[in-house]
Amino acid sequence: MKRFRYIPFVLLIILTAIIGTAVAETNEPEAVDSLSNWDNAKRLTNSTNAPNGAQRPIFAVAPNNTIIVAYMLQRSDNELDADPYYRKSPDGGDTWTAPASIHTSADFSRQVHVAFDNNNDAHAVWTEDDNQLWYGNEDDWPSNGSAQLFSTADILIESPKIAVDANGVIHIVWSQVDFTGQDLYYSRSTTGGDSWSTPENVSNSDASSESPSLAIDSNNRAHVVWEEQVVGSEYRISYSLRSGGSWSTPRGISKIVPGITSAREPDIAIRGSRVLVVFEDRVSLGQQFLYSLECNMPCTANPLTSGKWHYRTATVQAFGAKDSDPTFLGPKISSVGRCRVIVFSGITGNTTTNNEKVRVANSCTGFSSNPVIEAIEDSLGDTDRAIKPSIAVANNWTVYVGYELKSSDRSDIFYVKNQPGVYLPVVIKD
Repeated sequence: MKRFRYIPFVLLIILTAIIGTAVAETNEPEAVDSLSNWDNAKRLTNSTNAPNGAQRPIFAVAPNNTIIVAYMLQRSDNELDADPYYRKSPDGGDTWTAPASIHTSADFSRQVHVAFDNNNDAHAVWTEDDNQLWYGNEDDWPSNGSAQLFSTADILIESPKIAVDANGVIHIVWSQVDFTGQDLYYSRSTTGGDSWSTPENVSNSDASSESPSLAIDSNNRAHVVWEEQVVGSEYRISYSLRSGGSWSTPRGISKIVPGITSAREPDIAIRGSRVLVVFEDRVSLGQQFLYSLECNMPCTANPLTSGKWHYRTATVQAFGAKDSDPTFLGPKISSVGRCRVIVFSGITGNTTTNNEKVRVANSCTGFSSNPVIEAIEDSLGDTDRAIKPSIAVANNWTVYVGYELKSSDRSDIFYVKNQPGVYLPVVIKD
């Protein structure tokens, strides 16, 4: 009978190993709940630091979880008369630095985008006076020492995007209109922004290419999606990858969704080996739907024949945009745990009302609903609108959603924070 003496200890070791494995799995949660546990909305601009208002927030999170929001600060009642500003939080949004300029000038600045590198330094790109593209590292911001990158009298530069890879290479894309048409261009800096490569034409098509979105994968390759006007009111979402110093053939990835004729406003994110894309189908001002696309790399083959791209409808009904000042749904996508989370701004019902609310679509609930973020709704007055949402996620788990609160006479930047509930893996023994 002595040979059974150590069986309890062996069982304890085995049980400990099983439990240890289960606990390790919870470090990468299987799913999140409906993202209902939002903190109260916090205001980031007001009449003191933004006397004429602020618009177009862009949120980003650094590797050390520092948060930055970049936005356009109005200098007058003219919404285009603005300069790029920012605020930072080192502690998850509990405290913020005072509002400070990224760059100030006599020209009109319209669009800004921001990203962190692996050293937790922020980089920004923005437009000045319609035909100028500017870049600045945050070390240059206090001295107003940012640099103009590209400019010519015959072009219009729009929608610049920036990302920094693990090697510190800075990537930027933008939409450019000139006498040859409208295309997407790309440039990179391997010198921390001191010098830049000759712009490369990414879309290189006869159609109008605009509204790009940029993401970098773990192999430091650039992925870009954009909307492309095929003919008239017909648009599609195109995708291209920069690998080995060249761009892949642009692919119309929205073509895998039957019946889509006006695919607009794409956003892209990378999750491991997967490319995640969201876009809106703008049937009409009051009839807009969201679609989520996903591809396990490589994703450069013909999407109609390769079977690499898959889609899901992300909205359960049609949403609209305000008729007199349309901002459209403006979807943004990110990963939270193992879920794909989309935020967007839309109207239900009459498009003449100030009825935009920021809503959520969550793949881990099967995109089965699009609930309003109640903390954002609680921040709105009767005639206020919540528009132009931005999403950033810390540690693949804590969610920050920024938005522009637009009232009858001004706009301001707000944000909400969420740490979702978790559906934990369960070990079941038959």
